[in-house]
Amino acid sequence: MTAPETTRTFYRIVTATPPVLQDFFSDRERGKPRRGTGPDIDFMWNGFSVFETEDQARAQAARFPKIGDYIARLEIPDEASLQVRRTGSTDGHHTIQGAAEVVCQYVVHVAPVRPADQSGGE
Repeated sequence: MTAPETTRTFYRIVTATPPVLQDFFSDRERGKPRRGTGPDIDFMWNGFSVFETEDQARAQAARFPKIGDYIARLEIPDEASLQVRRTGSTDGHHTIQGAAEVVCQYVVHVAPVRPADQSGGE
């Protein structure tokens, strides 16, 4: 008898709905310089940030509104060909390494960062 498949849920700030491949590119793939040295820095530079809860992702999006206008919920099975590690000092922050094409298949929902009545429109 095989064990049931388990998944981990993460939230990623993205620029579009549906998300585009570039929403899951690493800082290295985006051409951003590495900030510092050490194994955690290398891992984060070669991956992209996600959060454990939607509220954590919303708080980050509020602090840095240029990151994106949407939050994608990812349901990642344990056997996915991705590496996930708890990184950084922000609550619930993790880094995922893996191909953007693979990550996209685990997007199960996308919601706006700000509800329509709070988006600044009239």
